[in-house]
Amino acid sequence: MTSASSRKSVANNGTSHRGFKVLVGGGLGSLPTEAAVLTDFLPEEELLPTIEAILRVFTETGNRKNKLMARLKFVLRAKGIEEFRRLVAEKRKVSQAPTETFTVPTPIQPTLVTIAPSPLSSVTAGTQTDPEYDRWAGHNLMFQRQAGYGGVWVKLSAGTFHSNQMRGLADVLEKNKLTGVRIAVNQDLVIPWVPFDRVRAIYDELRAFDLATAGARTISDVTGCPGATTCNLGITRSLTLAEVLSRELKRLHRSRNPEIAHQNQRLPEFLRASSHCRYRVLRQRQEGWRTNRLRIISFCSAAR
Repeated sequence: MTSASSRKSVANNGTSHRGFKVLVGGGLGSLPTEAAVLTDFLPEEELLPTIEAILRVFTETGNRKNKLMARLKFVLRAKGIEEFRRLVAEKRKVSQAPTETFTVPTPIQPTLVTIAPSPLSSVTAGTQTDPEYDRWAGHNLMFQRQAGYGGVWVKLSAGTFHSNQMRGLADVLEKNKLTGVRIAVNQDLVIPWVPFDRVRAIYDELRAFDLATAGARTISDVTGCPGATTCNLGITRSLTLAEVLSRELKRLHRSRNPEIAHQNQRLPEFLRASSHCRYRVLRQRQEGWRTNRLRIISFCSAAR
């Protein structure tokens, strides 16, 4: 793994030159390794030739026979950073990559920095009689610090996001001239800088692509990793379990006590725990749902 972060060097005569700090050999997994600094400053025109030189070193010295060992971090462990720098310098001399700077125009709109407050508020924009919309706005719409603007949360079931929904969301953003979308840590999406006078229209457009599900940031918004679906260390099919729990918890907090909807801070813990730990966590969470405890535990077993 190679990483480069943008930097700027200022010469004695006051002129500046853009470049990069380059780190190599970092990685996680069962043997986490901190990346080593290849160089503190690399001129931008040298980036591509240096990357080619690093790849040449890895091709000649890396373990290509064992895919579990085919990592740059193992080369760095065996050679050390000083020897690795020397090898990269040698391969740089024979690099065929051009030493030039490439400028590519970006289609992404610039981020809003200075923005005038919208004359409308969420109260004036929210004069709707649709209970489904009101329920969605209660959980999926939040205020921004900038007056008149809010963030719209798009709840994704267990993080599932289909290609047609991606294209539809892109069309919604472009049509409403929104700056973009953010991926949240709870596997949902967040659309910032939404004027309150456009919220209802955006809701209707998202609903056409099944992206207007209410309940974001509530107890029914369950986070789950792939688990046993793709991971050899997993003991639970967490994504399937997350979907089942989301439906059941949504029904529970509607029929029992709406306040439990906001008790979502630590619910996903048990999705990555062992069987007995999940049972203990669920018992602690079920103070108000004693009659449903065995039902939820049975879902855990069925989803494994």
